Amino acid sequence: MKEDIITFPPQTPDNPLILQMAGTSWCDGSYRIARTDSPIYVFEYVVKGSGYCRIGDNCFHPAAGDVYIVPPGSNHEYGSSAADPWTKLWFNLEGPLVGSLLSACQLTGIYHLKNCPVRKAFEDGLAELRANRSDVENIAPHVILEIIISIRREHNAALRQPYSGDGLALREVIERHIFKPSPALDELSAAIRRSPSQAIRIFQRDFGITPYQYLLRRKMETARMLLKNSVKPVKEIACELGFSDEYYFSNIFKKKNGVSPQKFRKGG
Repeated sequence: MKEDIITFPPQTPDNPLILQMAGTSWCDGSYRIARTDSPIYVFEYVVKGSGYCRIGDNCFHPAAGDVYIVPPGSNHEYGSSAADPWTKLWFNLEGPLVGSLLSACQLTGIYHLKNCPVRKAFEDGLAELRANRSDVENIAPHVILEIIISIRREHNAALRQPYSGDGLALREVIERHIFKPSPALDELSAAIRRSPSQAIRIFQRDFGITPYQYLLRRKMETARMLLKNSVKPVKEIACELGFSDEYYFSNIFKKKNGVSPQKFRKGG
């Protein structure tokens, strides 16, 4: 295991973006990181190799060319494959500015981006920070903004790829349930006249996530919009989005967004 870690001088505690560390890791089969209720964001680009990342109930397997983003407030674990260990570029940071940038670029709640060619943005950012360590408070926001914009550009390009007719039909059913409870598997399978397991496989093939994960993402996007642009109580928003319990909604929202609905509404 070898790492090239960039550390930085102390930064202003109330700075909206604090870069803790950044660097490059050449992992071995023993590489594991686990954190509970972590306060930091982690941005990682996989140069080569494979591994796993578990964030709450979500588990995925980042491989060469992928990006993964670990949000604050999460219980998470990630580690490298022993047979095909990672080489990866990474940034550990915290502060409300990071969440605001992700939200503005519609990346909140997105943890794993496959085939996301943003290696240059990561490498350029590391080089700039290494050359200007003492000016990290001014350099870091620019570096992170460039990385987030690069990720958003590639993510949007991937979303424009053509989908199958069955995939689009399934998505249409799911979109109709943003303000309803989740659709039953029978309703999804009936929409394309396939078995429930086939419907799930088709949707995952086209969109990279399960129907439930897609619907939850859309509900969270809508919740953020309602919290920022309306005065509706959290209980009413939860009910409108098909959650029978306000506290369950609040727990899910915090898990996916890093802060509670009340704190998000206040700009926290």
